[in-house]
Amino acid sequence: MKDLFKIVVFVALSLNFLYAKATILVDGYTKKLLFMNLKDGGTIYVDNEKRGVTSLKEPASILAENGKHEIKVCFPDGKSTTHKICGEQNVTLSDNEQINIKIKADKLTEMSPLEKNEAKCQYGDLGACIVLGMNYYSDKNAQKDYKKADELYQKACDGGNMRGCVDVGFAYMYGKGVEKDTKKAIDLFKKACEKGEMSGCVVLADAFEHGKGIKKRSSRGYAPI
Repeated sequence: MKDLFKIVVFVALSLNFLYAKATILVDGYTKKLLFMNLKDGGTIYVDNEKRGVTSLKEPASILAENGKHEIKVCFPDGKSTTHKICGEQNVTLSDNEQINIKIKADKLTEMSPLEKNEAKCQYGDLGACIVLGMNYYSDKNAQKDYKKADELYQKACDGGNMRGCVDVGFAYMYGKGVEKDTKKAIDLFKKACEKGEMSGCVVLADAFEHGKGIKKRSSRGYAPI
């Protein structure tokens, strides 16, 4: 059985970024690889699963079966953190066939909780960045990504949210998504504590008590090992 390719290319037109044109080339008999590329601020969903975003420098690729699929494209509704503008079309993929579709995005659609936090974080809500990071750390998330979570925690920390400093400190303490660096973890806990984040003080005290990366220097201080 030969295993050739389905190719899906999305190109957003310039008028208000509300249209997407798709060309689907189908050839083969088993699972095919779909290449999807979308420009100008949009996001691609296949069967309600996010598959392609504008930040990708290379086309997103997925495996898909022959059969009926819902292709959806969504665009930002200005700087809204609650809604997006979407359009969708059902497409049947079968062997040896080329399909051309044009999707008009004109339906105001509520974002998912994850998307809302993504939008809020993008527009400067550092608390939302932390919540988003927690989502990427969760075992319940099929797209668990420690590295992405740590980047979000670091963004919050750099922006002045000390809870983010504590969270990224844990990442360095245990080497989750970053190279293990106990000294850096202790520095982050110390920074958070000094800025009034009590959880940083608690973790720092625990590290001091159990000798996790620090050694006693005096009755009132410590030094990194």
